[in-house]
Amino acid sequence: MRTGIRTVFIALAILLIAPFFNASCFAQKLDSYTTKAGWEIKPGDTLSLGVGSLPDGRYDFIYSGLAVTIFETLAAEEGFDPALQPGSEGALVVVSKIRKKGDQVMAYFIIEEMGGYLIEIENAIQSCELAFCRPEGYLTQQEFEKLILINDAAAEGRITPEKRIELRKELLGR
Repeated sequence: MRTGIRTVFIALAILLIAPFFNASCFAQKLDSYTTKAGWEIKPGDTLSLGVGSLPDGRYDFIYSGLAVTIFETLAAEEGFDPALQPGSEGALVVVSKIRKKGDQVMAYFIIEEMGGYLIEIENAIQSCELAFCRPEGYLTQQEFEKLILINDAAAEGRITPEKRIELRKELLGR
């Protein structure tokens, strides 16, 4: 009986600490990261969120840290959507850490009462999920508002997903 209790205790301990090892053991910690556009990001920096790039306005490259833990499969089975939902456009987030895993560099931040999130930095810049996505820097207020209107129109079914992509490309010059 004692061996059974010990086994259960060890299994529970592994389940509780595994998420911490999953993110940190396989990812290299960075003190800073310089984007392809030459923008340096460091822990403590504040980033401005842009507009979700998925057809319904959700973010494709900003999602819950749960998505990179051993609980990803369980979350999917329970219907948990790790993508940052619409409504965070323009929010300011503080980078808590930066990690590199393979070719992917990710910035982590915390949303109070929602938990930890991560940003695939280069993909988020390319898709304007970070507001600093123009060759000359930030989206203008007008561009920002138009992107939100385009996403809202697609989410409400007023334009097709194809038209949404076309309008985004036209607006962003891509």
